[in-house]
Amino acid sequence: MLLRKTLVSLLITLSAAMPGTLEAKVPSPEKVQCQEEKKSDLQLRIQQGGSIADDVHYSGIMVGFRNNDMIIKLGLDEERTKERKDDELELVGLRIEGRETLHRYKFWFGFGGTFWDYNKPYVNLQSSLHVAGGAHFEMRTLKPNSSSEDLPTEVDIKPFMRVGGNLSATYPLSHLTNLLLIKNFEIGTSVGGGYQNIGLFGTKESQQSYYLFANGLMIYSL
Repeated sequence: MLLRKTLVSLLITLSAAMPGTLEAKVPSPEKVQCQEEKKSDLQLRIQQGGSIADDVHYSGIMVGFRNNDMIIKLGLDEERTKERKDDELELVGLRIEGRETLHRYKFWFGFGGTFWDYNKPYVNLQSSLHVAGGAHFEMRTLKPNSSSEDLPTEVDIKPFMRVGGNLSATYPLSHLTNLLLIKNFEIGTSVGGGYQNIGLFGTKESQQSYYLFANGLMIYSL
């Protein structure tokens, strides 16, 4: 009789303790969901494409980082079709005839912020505003008729700035696969435009115009 009472008491004690034990070992669904959603907000962004600015067509590349709503980027634009004409250069009494080429480049650094984000499993839409500044290069070279080497004849460097916005649409590869590394990629496109100025404000040499661009975009979440 004593043994039976002891066993019954032990069973009651164990049954009371089990729910608390299991509850302590198994995390709640809310905690599991938070752990799954927790990931890094840092992104590596690479854009390549074309733009139209100051009535000139450029091809360019941009590399940048996004963290939360802030974006920083570094870019280089190069004129697609270069102006060429016959010219001559007089050097120490020696006249050199050849083909002159005008090269235009824009080297810039910019930053901006995202003000609208729309994320779904199959598409991510994002719009942002940015400010950029750097240098506009114009370099002339002469290729002599009797040589294959280009001779630099003139270099002109002017300050450069632009203000604008863009809209991007990307497709996350995680919608297709759960493979490590690959699922962190997004591919898509980015379009936008704005206002730019070449040269110092308030001077006759200052060139003001609008610009438009369209780029292919690749994003990697770090």
